[in-house]
Amino acid sequence: MEWSESIEAFMRENYPHHSNEWMVDAIEQRFGKKVSGGALRMKAHRMGIKLSKDRQSQASKEHQIADIGKITEWHNGYKYIRTEHGWVSYAKHLLEEATNEIVPKGYAIVFKDGAKENYDIHNLVAVPVGWQSTIANNGWTGELFETGLMWLRLNDLCNGKNRKIVRKE
Repeated sequence: MEWSESIEAFMRENYPHHSNEWMVDAIEQRFGKKVSGGALRMKAHRMGIKLSKDRQSQASKEHQIADIGKITEWHNGYKYIRTEHGWVSYAKHLLEEATNEIVPKGYAIVFKDGAKENYDIHNLVAVPVGWQSTIANNGWTGELFETGLMWLRLNDLCNGKNRKIVRKE
């Protein structure tokens, strides 16, 4: 959708105070343009438009002022902990606390046994981003986990030419 200056001005004035559904209807009625709620939220985010305090949900307000150390489970089923730097993956937090090392940027935490409910420190491993999907797609959990990691390391040495060949039988 083409975002004209008049639509952007309308968004700046109204988006912080009205629901997404109201904005979608108002833009369609006023400008004759159809826009999805997701596209509208993305545009508002890119424009730097913040919601007014009265429009934020109670859950959102609680989320922003949660005490440091509060652990919560989000909609994706993973746990997060509130730190002085904001919300952080609980698995990442545990791994960093146990090893006294920061997980480098470009790494993700995976569960060796594949169970995202098992936050035992021996079940958590930091792997390069992108590996976690290959591990999950091939079913490399439990006994196959270490073999899968070895295969990924060797594969990366070969410039990733064999990434899609090996599958769990």
